[in-house]
Formats: sequence, structure tokens, C-alpha cells
Amino acid sequence: MLSDTQFGISLLVFMFLVSGVDKVLTLGARDTPRFVKRLPMLPSNLAQMIVFAAGIFELIASGMILYGTYNKDSNIATIGSYMLIGFTILATLIFYTFPIEGLFKAGHQKYAFLGNLTTIAGLYLMLKICFFKNETPA
Repeated sequence: MLSDTQFGISLLVFMFLVSGVDKVLTLGARDTPRFVKRLPMLPSNLAQMIVFAAGIFELIASGMILYGTYNKDSNIATIGSYMLIGFTILATLIFYTFPIEGLFKAGHQKYAFLGNLTTIAGLYLMLKICFFKNETPA
């Protein structure tokens, strides 16, 4: 039976699964233009490979969290959680913090930035509350 904690963790990780599957199935092509717009010094083909690799990274990290959660292996789940935290921090820095003045204007960039901060907080709380409660994923 699915516990409340397992259900909550699954919902949090679902976003990364959907994003990773999308990047992999499109071979990174859908998100490449946005990535190149933020880092114009990257050639488009290299940017597409990076986006594709990011999708694989998201899937691996998400899989580690889910595997650790459902198999009571907090070490695997912890590694996956730190991977997604790092991924989200990097994505936030690339897509939403430069130029920094965009954060103080109304619009998508500010809310996407805040949404990513919330996701980072959720992943961190998942680590500190769920995975270390009784030393196994609850």
C-alpha cells in the first residue's frame, strides 16, 4: 500500500519525470531554442545535446528517488534528491536570474524563479523530513 509520504514524494518527482521524458523523446529539440537564447555562445547542436543529457539526468535522479522511496533505501534516494536540487539550482541560475533586474518586474520570469525556489525547498524538505525519519524513507 502507498503511504502518504510515498504519494507526496511521487507527486514532487513527477514534474521531473515529465520534463525528462519530454527532453529525451524530443532529443532535446523542444527546449534547445530557449537554452540557446539564454546562452547564445553555445552552438545549437551542442545545446541540444546538453538539453538531451539534462533529460537523462532528470530521469536518473527521479528514478533514484522513487527507487529509494519504495525500497526503503535512503542512500539512493538522498543522492537522487541532491542531484535534482543541484539541477534545479543550475536551471534557475541559467533561465531566471540573468539579468537580475527581471526578478523585480512583474511577469513570468519572477514567478518561474519563485516556483523553482519552492521546488528546491520541497526537495530539501523531502530530504530532511521524509528520508531521515527513522533513517529510512517513510
